[in-house]
Amino acid sequence: TTDRYNMSNALTVVISVFYVLLVWVTALISLYMVFNQPTDKNSVKQFNETWYQWNNQYMWHALWYRFHVICFWMFTVMSIYETQWHIGFRLGVIAYLVLISVFLKYVSKRTNNRTPSDGDKKLLYGHVSDALRSSSALGAGRHLDYMEGKAATAMAASTTSSAHKANPGGLIPVASASKTTPLTTPAMHGIKEKHVLKQVELQSLKNTTDSDQDTAPVSDDVHHE
Repeated sequence: TTDRYNMSNALTVVISVFYVLLVWVTALISLYMVFNQPTDKNSVKQFNETWYQWNNQYMWHALWYRFHVICFWMFTVMSIYETQWHIGFRLGVIAYLVLISVFLKYVSKRTNNRTPSDGDKKLLYGHVSDALRSSSALGAGRHLDYMEGKAATAMAASTTSSAHKANPGGLIPVASASKTTPLTTPAMHGIKEKHVLKQVELQSLKNTTDSDQDTAPVSDDVHHE
């Protein structure tokens, strides 16, 4: 029984020491850093790259704040039904939980105020954003050149196929035309547009002729054409 009692006391002491280190000591260190950490651009940038940056400190103290709030409500409910506990013990624990909760809330708020906002991060890491933006622009330019080349190749193949269909007798050599005219010159675009317009006109004339044949005799002018 004595050994078990001594072990319980030792475990209580160990838990209390860890609690003080994790809650009180870290909170006091954060407050010291809040009031003494420089606020110039270089210092803030270097501090924000460490593992104990302001955002991490804020999450740590906010976590412990929520933990103590939960403990406060749990102990309050237990105190209502546990009438065997001394009234002084119950009031003392409740007062301590309220005090530590308010203190942790204050520390988390102060550390959160030192956390760089989105605008501050843009100022701190502006050169990084510019480098990424220029790299993206370079990649987009290369992709655009690739797509232009691919479109020019497809246009050349379409123009060659259309030329063979428009000249079944081989009166106009397609190979020589493709050699004399570059694929990406404005002349090639003009030839393609004229060819498309010619096909539209022929199709429109064919539709008009078919309609006239259904309604009236074909005129002499049409036969002449």
